[in-house]
Amino acid sequence: MVRISLLLVGVLFMAGAWAVDDAALMAASLAQQLVADAAAGAVKGKTLAVARFANRSEDEDINPVVLQEKLITALVKARWCKVVERERLDRALAQLKLDAAGLTDPATRKQLGKLLSADYLLLGSVAGQVGRITADAHLLAIESGEIVLAADYPPKTQRPGTATDARIPPAADIVTDDADAVVRLQAWSSAEVAVTSSAWERGPAKRGAVRWLVEQEILRDAEDVLEAWRPEITARIYAKADSYVLEIVPREDAYYLRLNLTHITRELVSITFGKITPRVAVLTTEQILTRPAPDPAVQTAINAALLQYGFQVVDVAQAKAAKLRESLLQAESGDARAVNLVRQAAGELDADLFALGESFAQQRERRDGFDARVEYRLVEGATARLLASIAQDVSLTRAEEPKLDPASLVLAKRALQRAAERTAPRMAAEMLKSFGKPVYRLRVWKIGSYDNREKIIQGLKDALGGATVTATTFDLRGTNSAVFAIGTKRDADSIARALRAIPGLKIKVTEIACRSLVAEVE
Repeated sequence: MVRISLLLVGVLFMAGAWAVDDAALMAASLAQQLVADAAAGAVKGKTLAVARFANRSEDEDINPVVLQEKLITALVKARWCKVVERERLDRALAQLKLDAAGLTDPATRKQLGKLLSADYLLLGSVAGQVGRITADAHLLAIESGEIVLAADYPPKTQRPGTATDARIPPAADIVTDDADAVVRLQAWSSAEVAVTSSAWERGPAKRGAVRWLVEQEILRDAEDVLEAWRPEITARIYAKADSYVLEIVPREDAYYLRLNLTHITRELVSITFGKITPRVAVLTTEQILTRPAPDPAVQTAINAALLQYGFQVVDVAQAKAAKLRESLLQAESGDARAVNLVRQAAGELDADLFALGESFAQQRERRDGFDARVEYRLVEGATARLLASIAQDVSLTRAEEPKLDPASLVLAKRALQRAAERTAPRMAAEMLKSFGKPVYRLRVWKIGSYDNREKIIQGLKDALGGATVTATTFDLRGTNSAVFAIGTKRDADSIARALRAIPGLKIKVTEIACRSLVAEVE
C-alpha cells in the first residue's frame, strides 16, 4: 500500500500580534483546499508528515511553528489522512542532521520518507507581515518529486476541479476531542496517575485522559452520580484539563501523561458535597509479623490522603476504636444490638463513614524485603451498611529502596505505607459513589400532624426550586417523627434555611451532616 508523508512547513505567530485563532483560520483554509481538491482521493488514508513552512518574511517575529501545529490539527480532525506527529518528525530531522530547508533535495526526501514510513511531504512558505500574511503549500510525492496538491492563503480563485464542499469542519470545530483515542493506565499512587493516550494531539490527549480518569476509574459504575453532576464536572474539570496534567510527553504511537489525582479527586469532592464533606473515621490494626509493630504507618498514610482529597477525618482514640471495631464486625452478621452500637459510636465520633481495616507486613523468603497487605471495609455510620471492601498487596525490595536495609523495620513500614496509599484513591471513589448522588435525608421530630408534613414538603419545594421532596416514613403514635428524602444540588445549609422559613411552622435545625439533617417542630 502506498503511504504518504505530508510535510507541512508552516505557522506564523507573533505573540500579542498574530493570535493563535488567526493561525487556526489560515490552517483551516489551507486544509480545506487540500482535502476538497478533486485529486485528494489518492491521499486519503495515507500517512503524512508535516514540517514548518519556510519563512520568506522579513518580520523576525513570525514563527511558523503555530501554523504547523494548527495544520496538523485540521488534517487529523478531517479524518482524511494519518499525520506524523511533529515531535517525531523533529527527531527524524535531528537524526539525519537536517532542517526544513534540506527537504528540497530528492535523496534527502527519500531518506526521510523511509525513516518515517511515508511517501508524501507537504512543503510551503509564508511571506508578508503581521496583518498581511500569505502562504503557499504543496503536497509532494517523495519518489517522483511530483506536486500532487496545492493550496494558498488567502485563497485565490477556485481551481478547476475543486469541490465546493470541503470535507473538514470549520476552524471553530477543530478543537473537539478525539473520540477514538484509547487511554491506558500505566501506574498510580494516592497522588498521581500515569496513563498513555493514542490521541493525535496534546489537547485531546489531556482532555481525554482526565475524562477517562473521572468516568472510567473514579466514578465507574456510578452513572447516577455522574449524570447528576455532569454539567459541573464538565465546567470545572474537563474544560480545565490542562490544570490537572502534571506532564505530557510524546512517544512514537501515544502520549504519556501524569495526572494530578489529588486535585481531581478534591474537585470532585467539592462539586459533589460542597462545604460539608463526609467525616471519616479510619480504624485499623497493623502488624509486622514476628516483629513489634512501629507507629501506625497505614492509618497515617490513609488519613493524610483523605485530608488531601478534601474529606474530614475523625481522630479516634485507640480504646474507643477497639470497641467500635468489634461492633462493626458483629453488625455485618446482622446483629441488631451491634448495629445500634455502631450508630451510637457514629454519633459520639460525629462520623458518617468508618474505614475498618487490617494490615500486615511479612519478610520475604529471600530476606530481600517485605510483602505487605492492607484490607479495608467501608461502613456507613448511620446504618452499619457495608459499602465496599478494598484490599491491596505490595512487595518492596532493596532494589526499589536501595538506601534501606532489606531486613529493617523501616522498609517494612514503608511497604505498609505504600500499600495504604494504594487503597486511598479506591476508598475515596467508593465514598463518592455511595454519597455522591444529591439526595439528603431529613428527620423531623415532633412532627405533630399530617398537615405539618405537607407544609414541610411544599415549603421545601418552593424554597429549593426544582427539588424533589418525598416523605419516606411518617409516625405519629410512636416516635412522632417523619423522614424525608430531598433531591437537590443545594447544600445542607440551604435546606436548613428553607426549613426555618416555612410559613406557619417554627422549625429548629438541631444537626447538619454531609447528607443528612435533623430538626424538630417547636
